[in-house]
Amino acid sequence: FEFEPGVVGEVVGSDVMAAVRRPDRDVLLHIFADVDEEWERRRHELTRLAEWAEYDRPGLAVAVMDGLRNERPPDLPEVGFIPVTMLFPARRKELDDPSLVFNATLGFTAELLRDWIAEHADLGQPPPSSSSKEDTSSGE
Repeated sequence: FEFEPGVVGEVVGSDVMAAVRRPDRDVLLHIFADVDEEWERRRHELTRLAEWAEYDRPGLAVAVMDGLRNERPPDLPEVGFIPVTMLFPARRKELDDPSLVFNATLGFTAELLRDWIAEHADLGQPPPSSSSKEDTSSGE
């Protein structure tokens, strides 16, 4: 499974575990139900998040899976409700950490998701280029 930068990837039950277990990516997975009246608004916010991540957090991949049309693999955490948004950090693929389930009671916006991801993700912003390190170390 390959993620395209700046795009929300769609996964199905048969490939979701390969997607979330990628060691080179923090993976945000949103499981939705297309009958949810909030789905289109949430899709828009996830698209905004993916577009932001393309440049500001390139180690983040954003994916969605239709929870009504796809069977949940037994290895995927059972949260008990849909929609649900989970983060699978690059270096911590434990599937039972409740802090890695986004609490949407305060809202579901790209900004809230970014703040939550910044707190829990493993892969941060890209390192500064070597030229900017040289500029700051010269004391000018």
